[in-house]
Amino acid sequence: PIWCIPESHFPSKKMDTLPPRPSQPVLHYSTIFNAVGSPVFDPYFVMKALHHLDHLQKMIRQLLVDATGDNHPPSSMVNRMLQRDVYICEWLGGHEMSSTSSRSSTANNDPSNATGAPRTMAGREHFPICVRGAGRPALSGEGGDNILNIGILHVPHNWINLKDNMNAPKTDSSMTDRIPTLTLLPPDAHILIPLLIKVAEMELRILKKLESKEVGPKAGATAGLIKKKVSSSTAARAIHLDDNWKAEFRAYLFRLPPYYLPAIRRVLRPMLPPSVLSLLNYDSQQESLPS
Repeated sequence: PIWCIPESHFPSKKMDTLPPRPSQPVLHYSTIFNAVGSPVFDPYFVMKALHHLDHLQKMIRQLLVDATGDNHPPSSMVNRMLQRDVYICEWLGGHEMSSTSSRSSTANNDPSNATGAPRTMAGREHFPICVRGAGRPALSGEGGDNILNIGILHVPHNWINLKDNMNAPKTDSSMTDRIPTLTLLPPDAHILIPLLIKVAEMELRILKKLESKEVGPKAGATAGLIKKKVSSSTAARAIHLDDNWKAEFRAYLFRLPPYYLPAIRRVLRPMLPPSVLSLLNYDSQQESLPS
């Protein structure tokens, strides 16, 4: 696991003491994420963007493998998927409500049932997860919840508790697909993922251009060596992101509690071109957004 559950306050050098907090972290899910002005993200937008980013990274990896002719590329080439941590959820409420028949028979306006799980229907099984108070206060305004979006809760319509089905065959995918899960992502992933997509799309265009470019009059093994060198080592250095992208990326880092930065650097360093790696050295203890 790499992504943590944040504190319910934003660290600041101005704090003399830490504010009181519950012994267990409190996570909030939202069933009205599509409401106008909602501070939480649309989980379906994030999942679609994440799938697109994964697809781009797979295409990039395949082009680099084809260029080098190595079916076992180095780890720096492989570990370029945006990491996510997935946890199985167990609902601690009334056991009698864990059956599908009981849930369907108590459908009402209450967004959750006795187990604490949200009521779901086919096509509406994903919910954004946030922590109130964890976000930077300056971004929410006075009286805001200062929320920080941290992941997606998946509650299948006919969900089951894992502990109630321990004897089910492990190969039964119909059972595993019905287990609720919590996926932790980089904080405020709806802001970060579109920025990473721009980088991946640019890298893919460069690689395709280099792949189709003629290497000159040389042929045979020598030409192959030239093509390998260009395709594998030049693409990343050829990516130059504009000032607008850099400003948006700085603004994203500014949003984060400082204890997230080591994980952000570890995950994003293989995904970003050398020209912007210096941005990862940002100190989020600054009280104002750097220019």
